[in-house]
Amino acid sequence: MFVKNAECFYIPGSRTGCLLIHGFTGAPTEMRPLGEYLAGRGYSVLGVRLAGHGTRIEDLDRVTWGDWSNSVLDGWHLLQPQTDRIFLIGLSMGGVLTLYHASFLPIQGLVSMSAPFQIHDPRLKVLPLLSRLFPYVDKGESDWQDEDAVEDHFSYDRYPTKALLQLTRLLEAMRESLPKITAPAL
Repeated sequence: MFVKNAECFYIPGSRTGCLLIHGFTGAPTEMRPLGEYLAGRGYSVLGVRLAGHGTRIEDLDRVTWGDWSNSVLDGWHLLQPQTDRIFLIGLSMGGVLTLYHASFLPIQGLVSMSAPFQIHDPRLKVLPLLSRLFPYVDKGESDWQDEDAVEDHFSYDRYPTKALLQLTRLLEAMRESLPKITAPAL
């Protein structure tokens, strides 16, 4: 089951490709305006949908950070035959995945936007226990200012605590991979 505005997208262009990676609890639609901008300048663009995202919140409960990584690798393998060069571009958790994959994929460059480095919250120490007691936590009130933008935006309304645990594990893997990045980064 896919939700409206949560589909991956591909816009063919030149032999230079941009692989766009959305954030935690979001969907490819949050990357579409950037993708259309890049496609308008001639680039081939693929916006991937990360495992557990853009369907039902329960699906995010059943995935690991490795599944998110595999979603990026699937996108890489789909875009690679169409291009000679690939740039990774990610937002928030997508930026974390961009940094992680830049440590071992042969890319020409990367853009990591609003990527967290570490989450400082004392509750994380007891997250494995909390995830059993409280499967979901509220996100709080939205801070969206543009009503037109939020109309087409997809995001789960809560955080699955098991997925938060996976996010902390992804952050750890990303921090370990940073010294291996050799591609130009923004």
